[in-house]
Amino acid sequence: MESMMAAVQAGADAIYMGGSRFGARAYADNPEEDRFLEAIDYVHLHGCRLYMTVNTLVKEEELDQLYDFLKPYYERGLDAVIVQDLGVWKFIREHFPDLPIHASTQMTVTGWRSAQSLKEMGATRVVTARELSLQEIAEIRDHVDVEIESFVHGALCYCYSGQCLLSSLIGGRSGNRGRCAQPCRLPYDVLTAAGKPVQSAAKQSYAKLTESIYETGKQNARNQNTGKKNKGKHSPDMQDRNARMKGKPYAQQKAAVGDDRYVLSLKDLCTLDILPDIIESGVYSLKIEGRMKSPRYTAGVVSIYRKYVDYYLEHGRDGYKVDPADRRMLLDLFDRGGFTDGYYVRHNGREMVALKEKPAFREGNQALFDRLDREYVEKKKQEPLSGHVVVKEGEPLKLSLWCSEPGRLLEEAAAQNPYAEVTGAEVQTAQNQPMGEEKLLKQLNKTGNTPFYFENLTAEIEGNCFVPVQALNELRREALEQMEEKLLQPFRRTEGTVESQDEGENERSEQQSETGSVEAGSCGLHISIEEPCLLPTAIAHSDVTRIYLDSCGFGPETWKAAVQACHDNAKQCSLMLPHIFRTEAETYFRKHIDALKEAGFDELVVKSLDEITFLRENGLGDIPLVSDANLYVLNHLAREQMEDLGISRMTLPLELNSRELETLGCEEMELYVYGYLPAMVSAQCIVRTTKGCTKQPEVLKMKDRTGKDLPVKNHCRFCYNTIYNPSPLSLLGQEKLIQRLAPGALRLAFTLETPEQMKAVLDAFADQFLHGEETRDPFKDFTRGHFKRGVE
Repeated sequence: MESMMAAVQAGADAIYMGGSRFGARAYADNPEEDRFLEAIDYVHLHGCRLYMTVNTLVKEEELDQLYDFLKPYYERGLDAVIVQDLGVWKFIREHFPDLPIHASTQMTVTGWRSAQSLKEMGATRVVTARELSLQEIAEIRDHVDVEIESFVHGALCYCYSGQCLLSSLIGGRSGNRGRCAQPCRLPYDVLTAAGKPVQSAAKQSYAKLTESIYETGKQNARNQNTGKKNKGKHSPDMQDRNARMKGKPYAQQKAAVGDDRYVLSLKDLCTLDILPDIIESGVYSLKIEGRMKSPRYTAGVVSIYRKYVDYYLEHGRDGYKVDPADRRMLLDLFDRGGFTDGYYVRHNGREMVALKEKPAFREGNQALFDRLDREYVEKKKQEPLSGHVVVKEGEPLKLSLWCSEPGRLLEEAAAQNPYAEVTGAEVQTAQNQPMGEEKLLKQLNKTGNTPFYFENLTAEIEGNCFVPVQALNELRREALEQMEEKLLQPFRRTEGTVESQDEGENERSEQQSETGSVEAGSCGLHISIEEPCLLPTAIAHSDVTRIYLDSCGFGPETWKAAVQACHDNAKQCSLMLPHIFRTEAETYFRKHIDALKEAGFDELVVKSLDEITFLRENGLGDIPLVSDANLYVLNHLAREQMEDLGISRMTLPLELNSRELETLGCEEMELYVYGYLPAMVSAQCIVRTTKGCTKQPEVLKMKDRTGKDLPVKNHCRFCYNTIYNPSPLSLLGQEKLIQRLAPGALRLAFTLETPEQMKAVLDAFADQFLHGEETRDPFKDFTRGHFKRGVE
């Protein structure tokens, strides 16, 4: 609440807040219902809007709580909700049809096609992925008539929002459920696939400088032997380093090139310098991240951006320049290792990464903190009113109020020019000194903790009048309450909801009970492979029924032959599109669209909303579409929404346990039973951060503080990275539970395995799940994922 008030005071136009449930900051100081209702009134009285964050994935058993949770806020005048879950989206459209919905950045909106799909589903605003360039945002503006909101300041996630399972997989705290433990802020040692340390660019430079010292020493020794005079100079690089490091202790010099272990910790975003470019690219709403920050931080950052937005709105680009003092102020408020202007003008880069640990202690700018507290945090915000009081001997008191500056309140309320008029106690005849105008106005001007102050208050007094102070206080209180109610009334809703019904729940339960369980052997084995070297082994295995070729590893020159080989061996073949569909992917598939059409794929596996629309517009709409696990389906409404989008088969999410999967219903859906699960998908590149861009796909490892190795692949074809869970998922031994769930197919994902390892895994799963034979895991280290534990 304090941060919300500070934001309003400092000049924010709107505020996102989380309620007690369903918000992406579960550990924040989120207000309970009564306080949140107060917040809605507060922002409306001060000319702002309040948006509720309902931006987590919602499990099946939680859906029935949504209606009662949202209804009070809807009726009070909530301006919009921000949503990630497609089921929640569908629920709100059905039960609160006139409540605006903003698509969360957690929906990974990376192009105009996904924005268009969401607009058709009812979005009034889309919050873009933080990774988008100015050009990509402009393309959304040019193609879709929807409000665009983009981040301009605050913390940056390393991963594409909504595509991160790292916190979930290693600690059970899901970012998709608002409980991210921020493992990206921890140190990691980057190793080669063979386990050797990867030298960073800085360390390579340091090694060259050390070599320069060594060579200079050898030359000096030779000079002594030949009688030549030593100049005592090093290489230009070494001279430059000596100049920079002069007078610094050895430990500090070593730290300057070492300890670059925070390879996932991005610097905070600051876009003051490119604000005109962002606005002109089509961004409608500038979003400041900071719901876990202090009111002081909120006030300071908002006030600076308010200053520069106002300058741009008044002057445009003419004379636009950022005062270095303002940039320093932002760093004084929070400094993770400097600022970055993010992805707006670059795809990725080492300069965006903090790399070194944030200092444990940094002396604060107390003068700045005191000023912010005084001007924004502690200062009470009040709106101006005009008033006229009539005091006539023997008649009731009368006080009239009206808005003196309607434009400073929201247009919905101010357009009605609210006017309040109340009458009070009868004016008495003065026995001694009659009440004068000065004393009367002084008393009425004491508006105290109300949302108002009198900018202009006049009085009309007739007769020998006396009015008790208590009567004046009552008159003022009643008038201000009436004015407040009239200002807030236009925001109230009394209609427009459709009561939640339970009939569908019984129908779903009956369908699930009818499905029952499946016998061993009735599930098909579907496998996905990233490397072409695995294809012959996959084709040769008699128990595999469907093979997904990952487009990151399989180029168009392989598609037709691979499909034919699969068909010749009685297997279906599908192409798996990339995890992220941006400019690189669109250009690639446009270039090879004929090869894609001619390949003869039985299905296409999609991982983003952009891909669904792209395939249709390019004449591939007749090929069945399968959605992967990252297009989350945690409840039946999300499943229905995916069907509405044209998905023929869905893959079950990775964060539900077996009980929750049973509640959801798994019929005709795919269940992951094996594979190194993608923990992070990022526009950043570990290779580029450590060694510099090589434009060559490779596998690295990141060793965490516990000694676990997280494999990393850079997918150069589409320019993104995947960081995998250290241990592969294996549900061997869980066949009874899985038979009870009755999924339509079992999915095994092969990413890092050799052909021999893949065959061993396929044999083990086929023996146990298809042939009912006892078998053991063909590996020592594995995880059950969330199949047993789930997430909070």
